[in-house]
Amino acid sequence: QDGFWVIDAGGRLINVNDAYCRMTGYTRDELENLGIADLDALEDITVTEERIARIIKNGSELFETRHRRKDGSLFDVEVSASYLDQHGGMLVCFCRDISGRKEVELACRESEMRYRLLSDLTMEGIVIHKMGIAVDLNAALVRILGYEPQEILGKNLLELIVHEDDQGI
Repeated sequence: QDGFWVIDAGGRLINVNDAYCRMTGYTRDELENLGIADLDALEDITVTEERIARIIKNGSELFETRHRRKDGSLFDVEVSASYLDQHGGMLVCFCRDISGRKEVELACRESEMRYRLLSDLTMEGIVIHKMGIAVDLNAALVRILGYEPQEILGKNLLELIVHEDDQGI
Protein backbone atom coordinates (compact mmCIF):
# COMPACT_ATOMS: atom_id res chain seq x y z
CA GLN A 1 0.00 0.00 0.00
CA ASP A 2 2.95 2.34 0.47
CA GLY A 3 4.10 4.55 -2.31
CA PHE A 4 7.62 4.06 -3.55
CA TRP A 5 9.81 6.21 -5.70
CA VAL A 6 13.41 6.68 -6.64
CA ILE A 7 14.81 10.13 -7.22
CA ASP A 8 18.17 11.25 -8.48
CA ALA A 9 20.43 13.46 -6.37
CA GLY A 10 18.84 16.50 -8.01
CA GLY A 11 15.36 15.58 -6.77
CA ARG A 12 13.91 14.30 -10.08
CA LEU A 13 11.72 11.18 -9.96
CA ILE A 14 13.20 8.37 -12.00
CA ASN A 15 10.91 5.52 -10.92
CA VAL A 16 7.59 5.20 -9.02
CA ASN A 17 5.28 2.34 -8.10
CA ASP A 18 1.56 1.94 -8.81
CA ALA A 19 0.61 2.70 -5.19
CA TYR A 20 2.15 6.18 -5.40
CA CYS A 21 0.41 6.74 -8.75
CA ARG A 22 -2.92 5.89 -7.06
CA MET A 23 -2.13 8.18 -4.10
CA THR A 24 -1.41 11.16 -6.31
CA GLY A 25 -3.68 10.59 -9.31
CA TYR A 26 -0.73 10.94 -11.70
CA THR A 27 0.34 8.34 -14.23
CA ARG A 28 3.81 6.85 -13.99
CA ASP A 29 4.92 8.85 -17.07
CA GLU A 30 3.61 12.09 -15.56
CA LEU A 31 5.38 11.48 -12.27
CA GLU A 32 8.66 10.59 -13.95
CA ASN A 33 8.64 14.07 -15.51
CA LEU A 34 8.29 15.78 -12.12
CA GLY A 35 10.63 16.57 -9.29
CA ILE A 36 9.99 16.13 -5.60
CA ALA A 37 9.65 19.91 -5.35
CA ASP A 38 6.59 19.64 -7.64
CA LEU A 39 4.91 17.21 -5.24
CA ASP A 40 5.92 18.44 -1.78
CA ALA A 41 3.48 21.14 -0.67
CA LEU A 42 5.34 22.25 2.47
CA GLU A 43 8.94 22.57 1.41
CA ASP A 44 10.37 25.13 -0.96
CA ILE A 45 13.23 24.15 -3.27
CA THR A 46 15.89 25.34 -0.81
CA VAL A 47 14.50 23.21 2.05
CA THR A 48 14.20 20.22 -0.30
CA GLU A 49 17.81 20.64 -1.44
CA GLU A 50 18.94 20.86 2.20
CA ARG A 51 16.99 17.69 3.06
CA ILE A 52 18.50 15.81 0.10
CA ALA A 53 22.01 16.90 1.15
CA ARG A 54 21.29 15.76 4.73
CA ILE A 55 20.03 12.36 3.53
CA ILE A 56 23.11 11.91 1.34
CA LYS A 57 25.35 12.82 4.29
CA ASN A 58 23.53 10.73 6.94
CA GLY A 59 22.36 7.86 4.74
CA SER A 60 18.66 8.12 5.59
CA GLU A 61 15.90 10.18 7.14
CA LEU A 62 12.31 9.70 8.28
CA PHE A 63 10.04 12.76 8.10
CA GLU A 64 6.47 13.94 7.65
CA THR A 65 5.27 16.40 5.03
CA ARG A 66 2.32 17.01 2.70
CA HIS A 67 2.17 16.01 -0.95
CA ARG A 68 0.08 17.50 -3.73
CA ARG A 69 -2.18 15.33 -5.88
CA LYS A 70 -2.75 15.97 -9.57
CA ASP A 71 -6.12 17.59 -8.74
CA GLY A 72 -4.35 20.02 -6.38
CA SER A 73 -5.61 18.46 -3.12
CA LEU A 74 -3.11 17.78 -0.37
CA PHE A 75 -2.48 14.69 1.73
CA ASP A 76 -0.23 14.02 4.71
CA VAL A 77 2.64 11.59 4.21
CA GLU A 78 5.41 9.97 6.19
CA VAL A 79 8.52 9.49 4.06
CA SER A 80 11.40 7.14 4.72
CA ALA A 81 14.28 8.07 2.42
CA SER A 82 17.62 6.29 2.03
CA TYR A 83 20.60 7.24 -0.09
CA LEU A 84 22.23 4.74 -2.44
CA ASP A 85 25.61 5.59 -3.93
CA GLN A 86 24.81 3.98 -7.28
CA HIS A 87 24.26 5.37 -10.78
CA GLY A 88 25.49 8.80 -9.71
CA GLY A 89 23.58 8.65 -6.43
CA MET A 90 19.88 8.21 -5.82
CA LEU A 91 17.34 8.33 -3.04
CA VAL A 92 15.00 5.40 -2.48
CA CYS A 93 11.85 6.60 -0.75
CA PHE A 94 8.84 4.90 0.77
CA CYS A 95 5.79 7.08 1.28
CA ARG A 96 2.87 6.28 3.57
CA ASP A 97 -0.39 8.23 3.46
CA ILE A 98 -0.96 9.27 7.10
CA SER A 99 -4.00 11.48 6.49
CA GLY A 100 -6.22 9.22 8.61
CA ARG A 101 -3.77 9.31 11.51
CA LYS A 102 -3.53 13.11 11.28
CA GLU A 103 -7.34 13.40 11.37
CA VAL A 104 -7.48 11.23 14.51
CA GLU A 105 -4.70 13.29 16.15
CA LEU A 106 -6.59 16.51 15.38
CA ALA A 107 -9.84 15.06 16.77
CA CYS A 108 -8.01 14.04 19.96
CA ARG A 109 -6.50 17.53 20.38
CA GLU A 110 -9.92 19.13 19.85
CA SER A 111 -11.52 16.74 22.34
CA GLU A 112 -8.79 17.51 24.90
CA MET A 113 -9.38 21.25 24.43
CA ARG A 114 -13.15 20.82 24.96
CA TYR A 115 -12.54 18.68 28.06
CA ARG A 116 -10.09 21.21 29.46
CA LEU A 117 -12.47 24.13 28.79
CA LEU A 118 -15.43 22.39 30.44
CA SER A 119 -13.31 21.22 33.36
CA ASP A 120 -11.86 24.66 34.01
CA LEU A 121 -15.18 26.50 33.68
CA THR A 122 -17.06 24.40 36.21
CA MET A 123 -17.21 25.51 39.83
CA GLU A 124 -17.00 21.89 41.03
CA GLY A 125 -13.65 20.44 41.97
CA ILE A 126 -12.58 17.64 39.66
CA VAL A 127 -9.69 15.24 40.10
CA ILE A 128 -8.84 12.34 37.82
CA HIS A 129 -6.87 9.56 39.43
CA LYS A 130 -5.37 6.21 38.65
CA MET A 131 -5.59 3.86 41.59
CA GLY A 132 -5.83 6.81 43.99
CA ILE A 133 -2.93 8.79 42.51
CA ALA A 134 -3.96 12.22 41.15
CA VAL A 135 -3.13 12.54 37.44
CA ASP A 136 -5.23 15.58 36.49
CA LEU A 137 -7.32 18.23 38.20
CA ASN A 138 -9.15 21.43 37.47
CA ALA A 139 -8.71 24.98 38.72
CA ALA A 140 -11.77 24.75 40.99
CA LEU A 141 -10.23 21.89 42.95
CA VAL A 142 -7.04 23.90 43.44
CA ARG A 143 -9.14 26.80 44.80
CA ILE A 144 -11.23 24.54 47.04
CA LEU A 145 -8.29 22.68 48.57
CA GLY A 146 -5.88 25.59 48.69
CA TYR A 147 -3.00 23.55 47.30
CA GLU A 148 -0.84 24.29 44.26
CA PRO A 149 -1.39 21.80 41.39
CA GLN A 150 2.11 20.33 41.83
CA GLU A 151 1.25 19.60 45.49
CA ILE A 152 -1.65 17.39 44.35
CA LEU A 153 -0.52 15.78 41.09
CA GLY A 154 1.24 12.47 41.58
CA LYS A 155 0.13 12.22 45.21
CA ASN A 156 -2.11 9.61 46.76
CA LEU A 157 -5.47 11.31 47.33
CA LEU A 158 -5.77 9.71 50.77
CA GLU A 159 -2.78 11.83 51.85
CA LEU A 160 -4.75 14.98 51.08
CA ILE A 161 -7.84 14.06 53.08
CA VAL A 162 -7.79 15.62 56.53
CA HIS A 163 -9.85 13.68 59.03
CA GLU A 164 -11.70 15.53 61.83
CA ASP A 165 -9.85 13.37 64.39
CA ASP A 166 -6.49 14.53 62.98
CA GLN A 167 -7.35 18.17 63.71
CA GLY A 168 -8.53 17.50 67.25
CA ILE A 169 -12.09 18.38 66.39
